[in-house]
Amino acid sequence: MSKAFVGALVLVLCLASTTWAAPIINVGTYNLLPDTPNQEIILTVTGTDLVAGFNLEAQIGSSIDPADQPVFQDISFTGGMWDAYANSTMGGIAPGAEQLAFVSVAFNGVNDKVAANGLLVKMTVSTVGITSGDYSLRLSNILDVIGEDSYFNAQDASPIAADITNGSIHITPEPATVTLLGLGALALLRRRKVA
Repeated sequence: MSKAFVGALVLVLCLASTTWAAPIINVGTYNLLPDTPNQEIILTVTGTDLVAGFNLEAQIGSSIDPADQPVFQDISFTGGMWDAYANSTMGGIAPGAEQLAFVSVAFNGVNDKVAANGLLVKMTVSTVGITSGDYSLRLSNILDVIGEDSYFNAQDASPIAADITNGSIHITPEPATVTLLGLGALALLRRRKVA
């Protein structure tokens, strides 16, 4: 065998064994203030796939539990990778079930594409009426029963799956609030002992 043939064979085998990784979205953990509107959560993506759009399917907490939980107030694709070209968005936050969001962004130009890398989406969340708790924040396996996932679009509108690690939201009272509650409890106990 000639050296050229062996070199070509090695190159072909290397290319054949190369797997392209999907864009990676690690949702992360967010500590939000209790009973507070307009708290921003920023999600990023890491990857090299060229994309022309994104279909966000997001959920906070449970879609079937009627208990109070944080809700989406706004979804924005500005200030990140989508600013590279003119784009359009459609969809929004589910009326009456504001813990769900279904929003798509797509470039307007047929040849516009960008690497799936950088700031992906900004989500504004409200915790009004909630004093504490832990809630999931998911971009995959949403709707509890159906199991929908967020995904990117190639230029030809074919789907590009993302490798998504879901995250969580923690709502805890501020330390000053906890201290005041503790002092109030001590004052009540002391008052009982005196009486």
